[in-house]
Amino acid sequence: SHPSFLDGRVGKIRLNGQPAGFIGEFHPEVLEAWQINMPTSGFEFQIL
Repeated sequence: SHPSFLDGRVGKIRLNGQPAGFIGEFHPEVLEAWQINMPTSGFEFQIL
């Protein structure tokens, strides 16, 4: 679960068994805040 993404449409990214980020479809509240009018996916990836 991640607050920026829809429940059930988000997954954890793991690298060598360690958490490295998230990927999923953005929550409607996020889309509204950014004035995006269509379903949108994205990811968050930790590089350090």
